[in-house]
Amino acid sequence: MRFSCTTDISGWRNSSGRPWRSSFPRRCATRISRVLSPSPRWRSARTSAGPGCIIGSTERPRTGPGRNGAFAGPGVTSGPFWPNTSISSTFRNWNFTRTTGPRRPKGWRSFLKDSSREKIREIFEGPGPFLLATHVQPDADGLSCVLAVHLFFKARGVESYPLIEDDPPEFLDFLHGFGDLLRPEALPRRPQECVALVFDLSEAQRLGGLAELVLAARERVILDHHAVSGQALSGLLLQDPRAPATAFLVYQILRDLGGLLPEVAENLYVGLYSDTGGFRFENTREEAFLAAADLVRAGARPAWVGERLLENYPPARFELLSRVLERREVFAGGRAVVSWLTLKDFEEVGARPGEAEDFATFLRSMRGVKVSALVKELKPGEIGVSLRSRGEVDVARIAASQGGGGHVRAAGFRQREKTLPEVLDLVRGLLSSVLEVRA
Repeated sequence: MRFSCTTDISGWRNSSGRPWRSSFPRRCATRISRVLSPSPRWRSARTSAGPGCIIGSTERPRTGPGRNGAFAGPGVTSGPFWPNTSISSTFRNWNFTRTTGPRRPKGWRSFLKDSSREKIREIFEGPGPFLLATHVQPDADGLSCVLAVHLFFKARGVESYPLIEDDPPEFLDFLHGFGDLLRPEALPRRPQECVALVFDLSEAQRLGGLAELVLAARERVILDHHAVSGQALSGLLLQDPRAPATAFLVYQILRDLGGLLPEVAENLYVGLYSDTGGFRFENTREEAFLAAADLVRAGARPAWVGERLLENYPPARFELLSRVLERREVFAGGRAVVSWLTLKDFEEVGARPGEAEDFATFLRSMRGVKVSALVKELKPGEIGVSLRSRGEVDVARIAASQGGGGHVRAAGFRQREKTLPEVLDLVRGLLSSVLEVRA
């Protein structure tokens, strides 16, 4: 970026013949901010600037009202936003040149460009019916993918059945299509008639009771951004551990198919926002922001989503959190913390086990803690363990050793035929041994 003096614009007139007002630089800045989105490409570009500011296309310059409300007058050329727009601005002591256009940022990889592209298109544009599933204890990423794809098929008049085994967290009931979720026993079709689309997992054991239906389907497509930690499901596996969320992978498919309806885009934005921790985790790279911008352009409302994700918790959730904090146990020299909840706790406060899904993340926020765990009874004879790390400890590897999976920073597993005290002892031992090795 280079700086220079501005030209006096007091004598300018816009395309309507009216004198330029002092707010022109602000209009110009607004136009620039719009042009810089969604897919910037930095490169050297020279434009012959008239007095003051040029906003225009290097290929098809024109005058008159520009797109997105830009104006053109003497020395001001307004051009189309897409595909190539160059900007040279010299106002308020700023002078810089930038060219934008469609591109893939560094690290952007679309599996739709590989040998599976036509097969994916064939399946998603096929007649169905489709069986849609995600992992046990569904989170925002998995559930948003299921419902986004369901709405995509629904808009096209194609049968699809979004299935869940466990109750989803109540605060996710704002997702579009939430009321269409079905229990496995309510599936009106034989699974052998359906194509199964599986989101946010790649191992059969993480499907719980849905595994039987998915494995019986006539065809399977698996979309996941986790590293495979066990025996992968058979079928067409579309996996990218570098992707910020599974919602990002689904976004690439539906974008190329022209299926980004406002409700679909908003659901996918929820998954992308949630699995990047509000765009602050290490998996948040340039492509995450570009995808978010595209989803907002398609109709997603960031403020609305943020309010419902972060300020929409039922009162029972706070009762559970108070019990978790009261029972927290810090060990390994303050580097680990664990807490627990029983089925009785959920019954007494009137909450579902899914409401406590991210309490382990809250425990991790304690100063000095490197890894945290929340142990909770899910049903009689079944206990779930949620693990969180700051990145120094690979909790996905810990979870995989117990038949679970996840990411380096967030993972989990389940234990059956063990009591709650036994699972707590197991978790303490696992975390202590890992931290001792790293000491």
